[in-house]
Order: sequence, then C-alpha cells, then structure tokens
Amino acid sequence: MASCYVDPHNSTILKTLKIGDLVEFPRMLYSHWGVYIGSKDAFTSGSLFSVCGENFAKACVKIDDFFKVAQGCKAKRNNDKDAKCKPLNPQEIVRRAKAMVGVIGYNLIWNNCEHLAAYLRYDVKWSEQVDKAAEAAVWTGALAAVSLLAYNLFGGSNDKK
Repeated sequence: MASCYVDPHNSTILKTLKIGDLVEFPRMLYSHWGVYIGSKDAFTSGSLFSVCGENFAKACVKIDDFFKVAQGCKAKRNNDKDAKCKPLNPQEIVRRAKAMVGVIGYNLIWNNCEHLAAYLRYDVKWSEQVDKAAEAAVWTGALAAVSLLAYNLFGGSNDKK
C-alpha cells in the first residue's frame, strides 16, 4: 500500500536528478546513500546494509536499480554538502563510481555508504550521520558525567548513618 504513495514521489525525484547528484534514502534509523550516474534506472550505491544478519565486511559498491534501492522509502536529492565542498565534474564522478564497482571495505564509522557518496562527489569522505551520532555520544557522556558528579557532590551527602 505504501508504494502507491512513495513510487510517484520517487518517480518525480528520479526525473529531476542530474549526473553526480547524491541521493538519500531515509530509513527507520539511518539513511542509505547513492550517487546518480545518469541512467534513469540505475545509480551507484553501496550495498544495502542491514543489522539483521548482514555481514558488513561483505558490503560492496554496485550499480543498482533506483527503485530497488529505495525499498519503499521516499528518496531525496541531497547535495547539501555543496555548501562546504566543491563538487567534482559529473563525468569524473561517474568515472570514479564505475571504477569502484565491486570494491569491498565497508565500515560503519569510517567508510559507510554516505562516506562513499561524498567521496565520489567531493573527493572527501564525510558522513553527517556519523558526525551526529558521535556528537550525541559526547553529549550523552558529558551529561552522565555531570549527573554523576552532581550526585556525588549533593545527593550522597544526605545518606543516613
């Protein structure tokens, strides 16, 4: 049922893509990323990574069907990193993407699909998802440390003897 709403949206997105555009596929807890290489039915992407039993070490770069990768989620063109990085020439992006087909080397923190997509478009490996997760971890750790300190300074002094 969801595809009757998502597929028209994704068809519209696909029609607007230009060679070298980054495509984000928001999932439940993360986004999958790819690079559009010009065919109306294919783009370069890292394999789809799943927490339920997928072997991350086997994930590889491949050319895949846009709608297959979308898997029922709403795709979006996302070249937001253009504000901080200069995109390479579209033909260079496609050349680099095709040269990487079959490459294995996925790493959630340093070499995920967003890193790969940014590398192909900007020649810089950058994942905002990882940056945000790291920032959240730092804030969570800092909050825990402050809470523990406050408890030790104020909460523990009222203990009955």
